[in-house]
Amino acid sequence: MNENELKERAVHSLLQSKLGKVAPAEAFVIGWRKGWDEAIDMALEILRNELDKDGENES
Repeated sequence: MNENELKERAVHSLLQSKLGKVAPAEAFVIGWRKGWDEAIDMALEILRNELDKDGENES
């Protein structure tokens, strides 16, 4: 995933959070948590892809 794809994913995630009607501090925490969750999901996706590739190489 390149830098532009990461930015698009981050913006999309924040837009889905509907942060416009919450206090700035709450928006920060929600945005941070959403980013953390996205990062974990992406790391797991990369790991799964690597494990799949390794499994294919062993066959």
